[in-house]
Amino acid sequence: MKLHDFLVSGENLGREFTMGMGGFILKNTLSDNGAVTRGVSVVDENGLLSQVHETTGIEMGEDGQIKCDNEEVQEWISPEDKVSMNMWAGYPEFLEFLAEDFKDFLANMEEGDLKSEYLLPNIVDKLGLELHIKKIKRQYRKLLRD
Repeated sequence: MKLHDFLVSGENLGREFTMGMGGFILKNTLSDNGAVTRGVSVVDENGLLSQVHETTGIEMGEDGQIKCDNEEVQEWISPEDKVSMNMWAGYPEFLEFLAEDFKDFLANMEEGDLKSEYLLPNIVDKLGLELHIKKIKRQYRKLLRD
């Protein structure tokens, strides 16, 4: 399913935020010029996004295996995994959430911090954790791109 089709379908997943992520095959997003950062996705049995791990240092090893800086992700990451390239589809409610959350992000930055980043995969994962903690059942629609 394409992101456009997802948005115009008006599909109601029965969740507070109905969102989609354009998923790209990891091996097709690697660079010949060094390691990359990607939001590595985990989907549930229904094909819905359950987690996004913002992962740095991703590259193809000489042995054909993916290497990365995240020890947890390193245990299961594969070249065929779907990753975020920051192509998300959402409705106005999600943009309103981002506007408020970004204010919190800026308010909590330490003075002189020039390196912090407001990364969408982290925000989507955080949103899922916040809603899970509140015992609101949340999952996100995972859109695959071949």
